[in-house]
Amino acid sequence: MKVGSSLDDLIVGPDGGAWVFLDRRGASAVGRAEPDGRFRTTATSEYSVDGTLGPDGTAWYEIGPAQFLRADAADTLSTGGDLDFDHPLGSVFATGPDGMLWSPAEERNGMWHMAPDGRRLFVPVKFPKPCDTAVAFTDMITASDGVVWLSDRECGQLVRIGAAGTNTIDVDLGPEDLAADHSGGVWVSGSLEHSVLHVDAAGRVARFDLPSDRDFTDDVAVAPHDSAWFVLPDCRLLRVTPAGEMTTSPTPIHASQLGFDPSGGVWLAGEGALAHLAPGEPSGACDDRPPSIRVRPHGASTSLRRLRTVAITVREPAQIDATAYYFDGRSRYGTSGPTITRLVRTPHGATVRYRVSRRQLRRLARRLASGHKASVTMSVVAGDAEGNLNIDTFTMRVTR
Repeated sequence: MKVGSSLDDLIVGPDGGAWVFLDRRGASAVGRAEPDGRFRTTATSEYSVDGTLGPDGTAWYEIGPAQFLRADAADTLSTGGDLDFDHPLGSVFATGPDGMLWSPAEERNGMWHMAPDGRRLFVPVKFPKPCDTAVAFTDMITASDGVVWLSDRECGQLVRIGAAGTNTIDVDLGPEDLAADHSGGVWVSGSLEHSVLHVDAAGRVARFDLPSDRDFTDDVAVAPHDSAWFVLPDCRLLRVTPAGEMTTSPTPIHASQLGFDPSGGVWLAGEGALAHLAPGEPSGACDDRPPSIRVRPHGASTSLRRLRTVAITVREPAQIDATAYYFDGRSRYGTSGPTITRLVRTPHGATVRYRVSRRQLRRLARRLASGHKASVTMSVVAGDAEGNLNIDTFTMRVTR
């Protein structure tokens, strides 16, 4: 992707191809990729909230409380769903065992079933009482035996919905992403945890602690041979077998999502790139180095004159976001200046200038003249096309 654009919502299709939703500086598109490297985009005016593989084998991207933008393998886009804004779908959804899209009602009193043509049916379900009124489910998946699983991060539990009813399984981490194995169980990741879980069809929980040099995992998917693969934050994947054996392998991009195609090839998606590795294919080098930032003035103090313009320099294409916070002793929280966003697309970088308003300079000057202290905190974030971020936050005392 170019700097300033991003991709999200990786959906792997049954034919081995994959879809992603693209945000390209105010313009959206659905991207379709093939394992042989072909990539096509179809523009859309819609904005996606989340996506899933729909019951008809196409990509479904949520664009409203109960509406979806659907994309097939031939790049045809269509919209479908329900315009009833009084009964929105829940925060998660997945294709259920009946071939319809399932989503828990916001009231937690049942499950919506949506057919491919958009018709909806409400099915009462007795959900457990949430541990907090603001709790929402974080993921949902249908296991190989037709049981539907939901992850409840804040309450530290999984919810199972099957023919025998609904029950909960307490786990010792905040469950986020789920992936179904091939025997009715699920693998669980928690992005803030130092371990991963496997829960079998009988509800038995197995915890596997991560290697000491790994702090957390992100997305999870199950390969055709039943091992679970987790995204690590340092351009690597973690493979965990049902017996708990762990190995790592490199990725060619800085990934946050993954999925397997039917042949065992893996799709990887990050904010700035999409990649596919065939089974056994070696990974290329991953650029996980954030762009360097040089900010002037930068130090323990600065004069009012030098503060007029803050120069921010990067040496490669990057998106720069900068904000100044002014402290004059009256409030502990200070006053926030405007946030600027600039795109640098020249190959060798450029300098962006953050200009402090004359009104703010006069305010600081008056405080200094009356004998009070003043300071400014600068927050500068630079992100490259691969999604690597460099954050520089520092405070300078302001002098006359």
